[in-house]
Amino acid sequence: MDVKKAMLSLTMERLSVAFSTFTNADFRVWFEDRLAVVLSSVNAEFLGQIPKSISCEAYKSVIAGINRGFSEIPRERKKDCVNYIASFLTQKSQTTGPACFGETTPRNWLLTYFGQFYTEVSYVQLVSYYRQTFDAYAVLDLLTPSQIGDMIVHSDTLTSMDSALRLVNFFQESSVDFVQMTLKQFTRAAIQHKMTVLPNTEVAQLLLTNYLTLASPQMETYTAADWNATFQGELRFLCSVVNATTLAYFVPQNYNSFTAIVAGLSGAHSQMAEPFRKAVVLWIIQNLKDLKEKPNEPFAEWIKFAWGSFFKDATLEDVESTKEDFDPFAVLNTLSTEQLVDVITTSDALVNVTTLRQVLLSLETGRSEIPLAKMDVFLTRLNFILEQKNIPGIRNAEVRLELLSTIFRNLARYFRKFTALDYQNWFTKKLKLLLPSINVNLLQLIPLDVSFASYRAM
Repeated sequence: MDVKKAMLSLTMERLSVAFSTFTNADFRVWFEDRLAVVLSSVNAEFLGQIPKSISCEAYKSVIAGINRGFSEIPRERKKDCVNYIASFLTQKSQTTGPACFGETTPRNWLLTYFGQFYTEVSYVQLVSYYRQTFDAYAVLDLLTPSQIGDMIVHSDTLTSMDSALRLVNFFQESSVDFVQMTLKQFTRAAIQHKMTVLPNTEVAQLLLTNYLTLASPQMETYTAADWNATFQGELRFLCSVVNATTLAYFVPQNYNSFTAIVAGLSGAHSQMAEPFRKAVVLWIIQNLKDLKEKPNEPFAEWIKFAWGSFFKDATLEDVESTKEDFDPFAVLNTLSTEQLVDVITTSDALVNVTTLRQVLLSLETGRSEIPLAKMDVFLTRLNFILEQKNIPGIRNAEVRLELLSTIFRNLARYFRKFTALDYQNWFTKKLKLLLPSINVNLLQLIPLDVSFASYRAM
């Protein structure tokens, strides 16, 4: 048996019967002086013999004594100490336990009633024991990265700019390693809390900008593996609010680092507002132009790694500006509806029906149908581009008829659900450039029993 443990056990056997007669001075003498050298062997059995009903001053002496051996106490027995502290602080008493710290500040409470053992308690538990408003920002310098990570999720940090500024001011006085560990713990806590997106964009941008400013010297030498870890850890919930300013901190050293950053940002694509996605597109374009190392990949692979989830946020012109030999016809099924319209208006599809059919096939789903939403986007984009280019209509009759027939046959599935307003919207706006090719066969697709208002709209 450990000598200290043996000495502590023998002493405790004799002391336990005398505790009921101990004064505050007795507890101070024994725990802060006589037992100090052996208290690092403390365990649940020993702590269980100390009466919970001891006075506030006596409890402080017990904690002060045990706290001196904190660094020597194994993790498992630290849990025993935490359990003892919790049992004392949560007991129902009018004279001790929770009655001891009615007017105590969070800092004094942690240091006096927990000692260093507060570092072994989760933030949520700490707050529940305090029973008052716990100002975590006043004790950030005492809390562990794990506790601050939990605090960010469970406090008003993510919704209050004032609170977020207090956290940022603390980060600015901390080491980069500490901030990184804290944000990783925040990511863990946010995942446990089933959080998907931060509630306040301004707060998220403040935290992101602050972190990138602190970490930028390290990030200059990041490898692809470093970037992967960063986006899984500290940036997982922050990168959804990137803009031109914060993206400037993402400087890839090579193509592998570049694709790692794109992959990391792609993980937040679904949470990004359109302006943030557009900012990433511009960042991708600039870096693809600047990078000297450009591996010769098949188009589909290049889209996957160089563009990630942001490919469909770019125009065809954007994509072609970064790869001179890019052939959209090789990846038609990968293109967005807007990009397919770009293909039509920049290729010979407006004069070559074979080319047009090739593009239109890519609009179809697995059931060889074109969804209503796709047709809406397609015609809106097509009309916009033709108007932008001052093209009054589609002159090639065969191409125009093919376009109208394809759209009309797919649109016919929705006619019976259309309101008069729907008919007006489609026939007077979306289909206006194609209707010169309307014929008997297509007209027969319109229900004969449409309302008079719908008939007039057509």
